Amino acid sequence: MSIVGIHNCRYPFAHQVPCVGINADVGGIRHLLNSGPGLAFVILFAPLAEELIFRGVLLNFFIERNKAAIGTVLVSLLFSLLHGLHQESLGWQLYTSSFYFIMSLVLCHLYIARGSLWPPIVFHSAFNGTMAVLFRLLT
Repeated sequence: MSIVGIHNCRYPFAHQVPCVGINADVGGIRHLLNSGPGLAFVILFAPLAEELIFRGVLLNFFIERNKAAIGTVLVSLLFSLLHGLHQESLGWQLYTSSFYFIMSLVLCHLYIARGSLWPPIVFHSAFNGTMAVLFRLLT
């Protein structure tokens, strides 16, 4: 079953890297989302860590050099590739990568427009929380 969740990715440059994506083990995800620490990881820790890295460090590097537009595209490309490249088929890779690219563009815009990491962190956490609720309701 194809569903969003945490599993081991198959990146060409790193083996057995835990990440979020499609084609995950449904039982493992259900177990993760049924635990307080698992929910905290998915809803709080992962969005906080990813926003600190992608927007707080990487995008900010470009903003400081007056290259916000280039930085937005490059950071979104990296964000989408790291979230989508582990898919089983090329179709799913393109689908999930394009979705995460657009999501990252929105997160970058929130960071630039508001001048704070909190709006993208809250948006990212709300998205992950919504996906966790939908997963629990639908599986």
